[in-house]
Amino acid sequence: MSNLIALEWDDAEARIAVADSRRGSVVLEQAFSVALPKDKTSPEASGATGTISISGAHDLGAIGRRINDALTARGIRRVRTLVAVGRANIELKNLTLPPAPPEELPELVRFQAEREFNTLTDEWPLDFLPIPGDEGETITVLAAAISPELVAEIQITCEGANLTPQRLILRPCAAASLLSRAKPGEEHKLRLLVDLLTEEADLTVLAGDSPVFMRTARLPADSVTSDPLRTLLPEIRRTIAAVHARLQGRQIEEIFICGEGPGQETLAREIGRELSLPTEVFNPLSACTLGSELKRSMPEHPGRFAPLVGMLLDDAAGEAHTIDFLNPRKKAEPKTRRRELTIAAAAAGVLLLAGAGWIGLQLHNLDSQIAELDSDLAQLKPKVERANMSKANAEKIQGWLDSDPNWLDEIAALSTKAPLGKEFWLTKFNTPKTNDGTANMQVQAVVKSSDVGERFTNAMRDERHVVRPKTSDEENKVVEYPVSIETEIQISPPKPATAAKKDSAPAGAVANAAKQTASGSSDAAKTTASEAPAK
Repeated sequence: MSNLIALEWDDAEARIAVADSRRGSVVLEQAFSVALPKDKTSPEASGATGTISISGAHDLGAIGRRINDALTARGIRRVRTLVAVGRANIELKNLTLPPAPPEELPELVRFQAEREFNTLTDEWPLDFLPIPGDEGETITVLAAAISPELVAEIQITCEGANLTPQRLILRPCAAASLLSRAKPGEEHKLRLLVDLLTEEADLTVLAGDSPVFMRTARLPADSVTSDPLRTLLPEIRRTIAAVHARLQGRQIEEIFICGEGPGQETLAREIGRELSLPTEVFNPLSACTLGSELKRSMPEHPGRFAPLVGMLLDDAAGEAHTIDFLNPRKKAEPKTRRRELTIAAAAAGVLLLAGAGWIGLQLHNLDSQIAELDSDLAQLKPKVERANMSKANAEKIQGWLDSDPNWLDEIAALSTKAPLGKEFWLTKFNTPKTNDGTANMQVQAVVKSSDVGERFTNAMRDERHVVRPKTSDEENKVVEYPVSIETEIQISPPKPATAAKKDSAPAGAVANAAKQTASGSSDAAKTTASEAPAK
């Protein structure tokens, strides 16, 4: 009973290989192709192997049904499925990375690929293959990414075939793996593997047994069978030149052509003669055991089955495929530490039991300390209450003091704003405080004329000073100052910003204002006493 199936398809055909790996070795039981005639009403397909675009030459579901019919006719039921996808369908680049442990490479590759690939997003499956080389300051990897839309098209086709793909392998890598199994290479020797398909050719370069460069060349229709040398030789020359440029001048030393028969042997001799390189034919089916049914019905072009046979052998051996888009390399999950944690938990339990008595003793001591602290707190409580009361009283006193204006500033303002001494003579100054806490200044003076009194009143009025002129009842005995005035000025509490600067007035200004006021009051008293004539 078969348990493995590998398949791929292009515009012209689907290729299928079926194997049984439950006998201790892989037995290739069937290898056949299914023709996929093009829909004349659809545009030409792009030639991409592994999938056909939804807008291409075939309906995806129809391809799947055609494959399913072929499998059903051969008695092949649901089996583990491997799918190959061609180089032309993916983005592929060499990336240079700083040295890092293997477990950190997946994240480094994703980060660098997002910067260098053209259309890569988080949804694109990404896998990579380290390229062997001398250890140094950098690491080189071959990174490949495939669009999620293309993966969805492959899954739709497989659903039509009643298959579920477990792996999606980059086709040139699978063919390279088969060559490495059948003909292991030398570590530093570059080899070129040429896989001729229906309308294209995979050209894969291996360093030892690792793929380091790959490209797919689109070939003219029927050229593979009519004149393969004319179409294939220029592509091989281009590949040799590209490898020389990208791999620091290294040269391809050997060429392998996938296939079998006189036609392939002739092609290998002509290529070897033209390029002066050893060239030989490599039959993919010779790398594994063939079942009796396959021996009776060999495929017409066995070389085209190299990727499929390579995938089957790798999967049966349980070896990781070089590029697998359904199972890409990821950062390793941290190893579970269940055993270590179990031992640690048991040790913790022992320590917990051993320390239970000690903990109980410590708790008893802490209870004693808490009782002592409670006693001290009870003794301190009355002192705290008295301190809080003193603090509250101090705040009230400070509030009362803050509500009183700075009288030095008020006297300085009075001295500055009052008219000149020749027009204005201060006779009385008082600062009574009303019952509602409002500060007042009461000013009495004699002046030359009534307009001097009005100017004084206007000068003293501002946003904090409400000026209320009154009629003076006192008798004016100063001959040169015939008009007596009396003014009450109500002073509002200062604003917070002003209050903050209450005590910051320059000492000189306050002193001069006080001196001037004192001098004016003294002179007024003298004049009142000596110069005022009897009325």
